[in-house]
Amino acid sequence: MAVNLELYRIVSAVARAGSMSKAARDLFISQPAVTQAVKQIEKELGGKLFIRSARGITLTREGELILTYVEQALELIKSGESRFTEMLNLERGQINIGASDSICKYYLLHYLEAFHNIYPDLEIHVTNRTTRETIQLLKSGDVDIGFINLPVDEDPQMVITPCREIRDCFVGGSKYLELASKIKDIETLSKYPVLLLEKASNTRRHLDRYLESKNVVLQPAIELGSLDLLIEFAKIGLGFACITEEFISKELNDGVLSKVKLDDPLPDRAIGLIYLRNIPVSLAAKRFIDIVLPGTR
Repeated sequence: MAVNLELYRIVSAVARAGSMSKAARDLFISQPAVTQAVKQIEKELGGKLFIRSARGITLTREGELILTYVEQALELIKSGESRFTEMLNLERGQINIGASDSICKYYLLHYLEAFHNIYPDLEIHVTNRTTRETIQLLKSGDVDIGFINLPVDEDPQMVITPCREIRDCFVGGSKYLELASKIKDIETLSKYPVLLLEKASNTRRHLDRYLESKNVVLQPAIELGSLDLLIEFAKIGLGFACITEEFISKELNDGVLSKVKLDDPLPDRAIGLIYLRNIPVSLAAKRFIDIVLPGTR
């Protein structure tokens, strides 16, 4: 049995008003429409909701019981409508973002701050994962959007938009300051200790493919899962680290790290935004995209 929700609204109004005519006026409908609605729902339920007398109408015991549930249901619907409106106005809700630690720290941080300043009542959830894991989080519905290291294979399920071009380079600390200025090719660099990200990272896979195209194999002295650790290890002289140049501009300017200026620099790549092609992006996520990529949507 499925009773029209509007019929229950009418029953609730009649119970509050104590008469069919007053309920009709409150609802701005005709009295016959109210009477017919009550008859219809009583027929569907198989019992009387109201006792009619010269002094008006009152609820039967069965009517009192069901009205308790009706009022709760209507209140829940009202609350849901209110929250829906708040979400449309970005007064409530949340945004779920997937990104690596380094992308969060060196790229997204100021965008997250700007978004929070504009929409302070929205919750921001960030899940730190590798590029591959972020893609899986997106496909499983655990994040609304993701920011990953490009390139990745084309995927018909996803929309992939480059956000910012970046380039990796090799850098050394003060111990390698003089040597860094003399190294001009990967073959020479390979003779010294090299620090790289772990093979699970998309950044490392991109570097390995490039080196393979040059018939060069680097045997890293140390492999790490954190870009920040690579930077620190390079600073204390453990070797030449492959780092995203845009993320260490301060260290390069301050002379804490020295860049190896290869005659054939490592190829450009990009940070990319991803979201599912056939799944509507939440309004909060759309607003965040507008901040990161103004004028693209």
